Amino acid sequence: MIKENKIKQSFHSKRPDQKWYADITEFKLNGQKTYLSALLDACTQEIVSYEVSGIQI
Repeated sequence: MIKENKIKQSFHSKRPDQKWYADITEFKLNGQKTYLSALLDACTQEIVSYEVSGIQI
């Protein structure tokens, strides 16, 4: 099922907590894959939440 595109590539917001964006970045740290996952508020450009996790390789 394809969901409706409610954002329509409008990556700005006039009110806080109206739109949040997620990003996951992978990098190697001390011989293991590490992931940084963050949520960003579109109005304030502040990080709402983040998590760091790693996988031994």
